[in-house]
Amino acid sequence: NEADDLHHDTFVMEKACKIVAVSSDVARYSLQRGARAEQLEVFPNGIDSERFNLSAREGSIRHSLIPPGRFVIGFHGRLRPWHGFEMLTSVVRKLLERGLDVHLLVVGEGDFASLDGLPGDRFTRVEWQAHENMPLYVAAFDVLPLTYQADLPCYFSPLKLMEAMGCGVVPLVPDLGDLPDTVSHMETGMVYRAGHENQLLEQITSLISNKKLLGSMSRRAALEAGQHSWARIATYALASSANCSRPGLQPV
Repeated sequence: NEADDLHHDTFVMEKACKIVAVSSDVARYSLQRGARAEQLEVFPNGIDSERFNLSAREGSIRHSLIPPGRFVIGFHGRLRPWHGFEMLTSVVRKLLERGLDVHLLVVGEGDFASLDGLPGDRFTRVEWQAHENMPLYVAAFDVLPLTYQADLPCYFSPLKLMEAMGCGVVPLVPDLGDLPDTVSHMETGMVYRAGHENQLLEQITSLISNKKLLGSMSRRAALEAGQHSWARIATYALASSANCSRPGLQPV
């Protein structure tokens, strides 16, 4: 039951010698459950940097799926209500109304009902792929807009964000939770006010017209993501807990 779960959480947090949280909200929860601040660190979810890196762009399936010359806006994952997919398709529709040569590439599971509002030749939907194949699809994106809404609790750390950055995809993220810390505005991507569709629309428009800026952000995003490999996170966590003062206890 819930009371037992909370008691278990409290016991684990109080006794752990090292806690690595994926977000500030998870870290705050850990402190509320008895974690010691000096044993707590925050690292966003990492990537398999051997797969998700700039070399994936060379083997990308982009040219087999998307007509040449189009600016590719991407979504990958299992569709959930908090993804705000309707806002994404609305932005794509408005870009098309402006006469911009864009294409939406969707890779994942879900009904994606709002795709019906787009011209059929302006989006491509691909079913969920095995993880080892996903970099070839993600690397086909030019940008990855995350369209989480302003009232969304932000305890999570999106795997899709760092994976896309690793492949040199430029992220556009709302100013929620730790996302503005993960994405440096105008350096490794862009940050917009959560729920402000028009601001996101203008940001994508600016990147379509400024290929030099898009390219520099792409390279910086890949470099940043490369610093967040699972191997590097695990190595640091284990090394920093090697001198744990509580024998027999393990990092969590």
